[in-house]
Amino acid sequence: MAVILTTWICGRRRLTRVPVEKRTRMRHLLKKRLRLAQLYLDSVKTGLADGEFDAAEIDKELVSARLKQDVLEHSGKVHLFIADSFDFTQPPTSVLHTRGHRLSVTAAVASESGQHLFTSGKEGHIIKWHLSTGKKVSSFFKVRTPSSDRKGKGKAAPDPTVKGHTDEILSLALSGDGKLLASAGRDRRLCVWDAEKGEWIKSFSGHLGHKDAISTVAFRKGTTDLYSGSFDRTLKVYDLSPSVMGYVETLFGHQDHVLSLDALRGDTCISVGGRDKTARYWKIVDETQLVFRGGGRSRIREVLGWSSCR
Repeated sequence: MAVILTTWICGRRRLTRVPVEKRTRMRHLLKKRLRLAQLYLDSVKTGLADGEFDAAEIDKELVSARLKQDVLEHSGKVHLFIADSFDFTQPPTSVLHTRGHRLSVTAAVASESGQHLFTSGKEGHIIKWHLSTGKKVSSFFKVRTPSSDRKGKGKAAPDPTVKGHTDEILSLALSGDGKLLASAGRDRRLCVWDAEKGEWIKSFSGHLGHKDAISTVAFRKGTTDLYSGSFDRTLKVYDLSPSVMGYVETLFGHQDHVLSLDALRGDTCISVGGRDKTARYWKIVDETQLVFRGGGRSRIREVLGWSSCR
């Protein structure tokens, strides 16, 4: 059986046959979307009515304003003016000094709540600090591998079952909710930790990781999507949600070491290379990149320089 749909094209009526199975799937999909939208609106109304407004005062304008705010936050286009709330004319009343690493500190990241600070050192350790008191909360120590595993000048693929780093750590990243900590370093390992419990969760290496030192990692804002950049000139995308916790894809384009990257809320990120003198804006879903090149030669500048020398 099929259902006949009537459509108008250029003033002419056109009949289209839609199978019943497809029409049923479309109906279920629409009902699901309507149900999710209703749940979201109910949560918005509850949030607005909780201690802020009476139920009678909640109208379409309030809900519309909240919806627009959520859309802007999701797209990363919200502007928060907070500079006026800080007083920079006076020096800070207190400065936090910590001492815990044996060698130089290589990276640091603070939680969005402002409660904890994570630092990494050249010796391969990670330390979690309490920002208010400056006390050490927990440590993630370097793992010492057997001497037999260090043969071949380090060319062998890292063992993904090793629970931690075996060499210098170069970068740290913390998820927005403060639950996941990602670390990467010269051992070509990308380690994922439970930041609250201080426990190792998983490591990515070998065919799921980079072929050279991992120089930078960054979480996509508000998500568990993780981006990593490496000296092997590639970027990799990981989904660290509990149901997936796996590798997604690899991005190619840089002609030299990837030195740094960052991301906001959209499915995009930006990375900078070394001697290739480029900054690249990646659209992950579209699999495209916008390249900004620097350090090029300018003929106008050369002519002006030559004229001034004469």
